[in-house]
Amino acid sequence: MGASRAVEVAHAQRFEGDGEQKFESKPRRLDRGVIVHALNDITRLALATMTLRARAASSTGGSGLYVGAVDHDAWEGLADLFVDEAYATVKGHVRTYVMHHHLLDHLPTAPATVLDVGGGAGSQSFPLALAGYDVTLLDPSTAMLDKARQRREGLPVEAQRRVTLVRAEGERAGEALDGKRFDAVLCHGVLSYLDDPQPLVAELCRRTAAGGVVSIMTANAQTMAVRPAMERRWQDALAAFDSRREVGVLGVAARADTVEEVAEMLRLRGVEAIEWYGVWLFVDWLNFAGAALDPSDHRAVAATAGVELEASRRDPYRQMSRVFHLLGRKLTQTEPHVGDPDARRR
Repeated sequence: MGASRAVEVAHAQRFEGDGEQKFESKPRRLDRGVIVHALNDITRLALATMTLRARAASSTGGSGLYVGAVDHDAWEGLADLFVDEAYATVKGHVRTYVMHHHLLDHLPTAPATVLDVGGGAGSQSFPLALAGYDVTLLDPSTAMLDKARQRREGLPVEAQRRVTLVRAEGERAGEALDGKRFDAVLCHGVLSYLDDPQPLVAELCRRTAAGGVVSIMTANAQTMAVRPAMERRWQDALAAFDSRREVGVLGVAARADTVEEVAEMLRLRGVEAIEWYGVWLFVDWLNFAGAALDPSDHRAVAATAGVELEASRRDPYRQMSRVFHLLGRKLTQTEPHVGDPDARRR
């Protein structure tokens, strides 16, 4: 049974007030047995965990876009560690499972076209290929694309045919794809490593067809104190209340946004925010607190995933997640949106 059957949807969204968007979610019921099957599928493919996107500046004019000063392909020598080890953790399984369900609630039905910008080894988009979507994975890292090729070979033949790999910077996706537009555009775990995310957000919106979906996952500026507090770095935690920056696990500087800020970036480019979610909460906190979680205990992982999926949709839990997942829908009008900050440059 596919992962898309694991949730019975009873969902409502609401928008209110003078340009300020408010989102309201109602709980959905979970089928625990189906969660087990879905997680087992993800485990066999090792398609899991947060893709830590430490991106390097392009040697062809991309200098200055990125927060951290890192080599051009920061994933060379690290791809095995993060794809084969970190992606197989309980936290990794939860991230992929939870976000997969968020996407299935909003994406058009397969075989719609999906562009995964900064998609790494395909942790989020390959399950969509298995579900019948036509996936294009775009990434600037040769090392990560090599891992994606290896993983594509492990997919069923029909799913392999639905996956195209392209090497390019996200800001240059239009050039690399000959201006093609997609029914859905994903960008997960990338914005945090960009000093100025707006050029990439603009390109995500341009690559999205009218009526299509934009999916962005990035760090939550409202919860910067969580990690240092869970690690008992109290002085760092106190400073983090007034900071949007931190040094990640690769030693690379990163930054965070609020839901409202990213929603406004989309709105100015003709994409209306339709819903937002947390991504993980309890497993994230347990991880930083040093708790050991066993990914081979499938029953426990399934139960954990069910709890995390509910938490991702409910206040106040989603507000406490260190990362958030925002989805928007592109307006059907073809002319530049009123107030579009990129219109004058086109």
